[in-house]
Amino acid sequence: MEERKRPMRRVAELATVGAELHRRGIGYDQRHAWRGLLETPFASFAAMIALAGAESDFTVGDALAWIVTRDLGPLAEFGEAALHQRRAAAYEADCASWEAQPAAVKNGRWRHKCPTRDQRMLMIRMSHRLNVPLPGDVSSGEAAEWIAQHGGNPNYNKEA
Repeated sequence: MEERKRPMRRVAELATVGAELHRRGIGYDQRHAWRGLLETPFASFAAMIALAGAESDFTVGDALAWIVTRDLGPLAEFGEAALHQRRAAAYEADCASWEAQPAAVKNGRWRHKCPTRDQRMLMIRMSHRLNVPLPGDVSSGEAAEWIAQHGGNPNYNKEA
């Protein structure tokens, strides 16, 4: 096998892998079912493969596409839940990493800059979701405090 001289760009990797899925009839509408299949315990997967492999000329790709496009069981719901769990774990890790920062970092110059795009978008979503008014002109530090005072990202807030 020939080794690549430089790493492939992420978009090329995604397009190449995605092209194979698309060729099999797995499209954007099946993204959650595909993720659900990838997160399925092996015993359940083996049972699905047994259902799909009734024809002797079925390839592995045919079987995977058959399963995903038929969404056997709650694959899409399982896939959505797996994605949410992954994102929630990443959010919790990010929050824990922030909490572990020294006071000098937490009180740094960033607090006086303009809010980041992510902060602004999160505040808008929180305002709508929680039915609370947006703050006026705030700094990045004030935006962080406003977000924290309102429970953090409501998508991952366990009390919400």
